[in-house]
Amino acid sequence: MQANRPDQMKIDLIEQIGGHGDIVRQICSIITLLPDIDNALFRGADIIHWTNGAITARNNGGTIAGLMVFQILEHSKTLWINTGYVSPPFRRQGIYTKMFDRCVEFARERKLTCISGATSYINTDMQEIMMEMGRKPVSITYDFAVPEATE
Repeated sequence: MQANRPDQMKIDLIEQIGGHGDIVRQICSIITLLPDIDNALFRGADIIHWTNGAITARNNGGTIAGLMVFQILEHSKTLWINTGYVSPPFRRQGIYTKMFDRCVEFARERKLTCISGATSYINTDMQEIMMEMGRKPVSITYDFAVPEATE
């Protein structure tokens, strides 16, 4: 399928540092174009609320193939990737890497010194991709469900 080649993908930056509003509307409208996305990836409005920017990948026909949402942590000069997603028909074509590369460009432009993010402990496919990209694991997050609050 030639229209899905990564070199034919348009990689766009949506940016609004230090504010919300329009970027939230843009990201929500993009999410609705990805019918197969698990909205839990975005943890409802919480992830979007803290968002400073996003990277989108579209094919030549304008179809959204991927989305990477991030925030800037000024105090640590870090770009934190809240979530990244590539729609199943576009996976294994280098699109996530192209979006990450655009994050690297953005971080350089802003003089940020680190790009961080997380994935599920059991998502070994994504862990492998991140390692291939030169990212290194540095921590494991542990959750605790508060008994009375989860009923």
